[in-house]
Amino acid sequence: MLRDVSKNSLETSTQGIDVDFPIGLSPVALQRLADPRGELATVEGMSSFRTIMILSSFATTRLEDVARAAEGTPLTLWMQMYIFDNRTWTIELVQRAEKAGFKALALTVDSPVETILTCNGRRDFQFPEGVRTENINFDTVKFSPQATFEDITWLKSITSMNVVAKGILSGKDAIRAVEAGADAIMVSNHGGRQMDGDPATIEALPG
Repeated sequence: MLRDVSKNSLETSTQGIDVDFPIGLSPVALQRLADPRGELATVEGMSSFRTIMILSSFATTRLEDVARAAEGTPLTLWMQMYIFDNRTWTIELVQRAEKAGFKALALTVDSPVETILTCNGRRDFQFPEGVRTENINFDTVKFSPQATFEDITWLKSITSMNVVAKGILSGKDAIRAVEAGADAIMVSNHGGRQMDGDPATIEALPG
């Protein structure tokens, strides 16, 4: 009680980036399923905030177009990545993101194989006409089942951007990721969409 609350602030920083509050946007794929403008609409909605938007590898807008839309705004862009079975795809996506001005890579580490989404099968899900992933071919790309923590070291060797390991749920894995060169970690269970038995993110945090 009786503390000066006249100048409260939620401002903080991460990876050398100042943000107005510790809330950003995690990667969300296929945004044109929700809005005809897809990720460009998301940039517009976030453009007045000094925070971070992470663009999914499976975005329905070219990453260069997203970067142009964010120019002149306080919004900072990170690029979400996987280790693909074809390393050339990974390298090309990293190089494009760095050239476009993205500030960090969020490497998803909890999906070594594609998940079978039974709900999509039951609904016979198909992309609507004109909707496709614009940065990587959704139909042909495969995740690398051989990915290891050493791939964090490899990723650091091909980019000057910071690398954040996304999908960490244990202290041991957090330590291994940092030892491999990760600049930070994101505690995440992938929204419960990859392994339905994963603990909730809050359950993985220290008590």
